[in-house]
Amino acid sequence: MNWVWENREWFLSGLGVLLISAVISLVRRFLTPVNAQRGIVGIENTGNVSLAASPVATGQNVSQIIHYTSTSIDPTSTIETGYSSTPTQEQIIERIAGLPLYERANAYESYVGLRVSWRVKLLNVEKQTAERVLVHMRSSTSTLGGVLCPVEIAKSPRIKTVLEGDELEVRGIIESVRTDGRVIFLKEVTILFH
Repeated sequence: MNWVWENREWFLSGLGVLLISAVISLVRRFLTPVNAQRGIVGIENTGNVSLAASPVATGQNVSQIIHYTSTSIDPTSTIETGYSSTPTQEQIIERIAGLPLYERANAYESYVGLRVSWRVKLLNVEKQTAERVLVHMRSSTSTLGGVLCPVEIAKSPRIKTVLEGDELEVRGIIESVRTDGRVIFLKEVTILFH
């Protein structure tokens, strides 16, 4: 006790600084918004990304920079059209050829019903009736297999004027895949001419 009394000036000056610091800290805490206490200075929401109370960085004098890329949706993408450029004709042939013969029959069924959009080269147009033709095509990048689809002339009259080797885009639903996997039949076809 004697020691406290003899060092009272030094002891009280240190205690006084501590008490004043504690009071200032409490006052700041009550007057500062919650987000600023968490280190969040500002949030920009452009409609594409929302950031709130990020747990990645906490504490004092911590800054966090977040980079993101905003992209617009391609109007020909799967989301907009329901059609996809994959699997390609080549991918279907390769995947099926890589399976044991016994498993191939079931693998063909996996592709039935897929909505595809492929760039193809015209091989042949075979007249079936006065209103309908069977169009033979092949992927622009392949020398294997083919794509067959019936086309109503009234829906695609330009089919009467295209030449062998012309590039087209075909959109349709896979109806079946021949057992060797090299011929794919499409239904509900739309042909886009380039």
